[in-house]
Amino acid sequence: MGKFKINFSFYSSDFSLDISEHTANILTTLFSFGRGYYSFKRVS
Repeated sequence: MGKFKINFSFYSSDFSLDISEHTANILTTLFSFGRGYYSFKRVS
């Protein structure tokens, strides 16, 4: 399981989180149906 850095720009708010690959996959599924812009960077 890799670690990812996720950067959100969502409803004019910015977020940066360290998350697991599993969580990244879940968030990708969720936000692909939302109005978010996000990017993943593998950090390990």
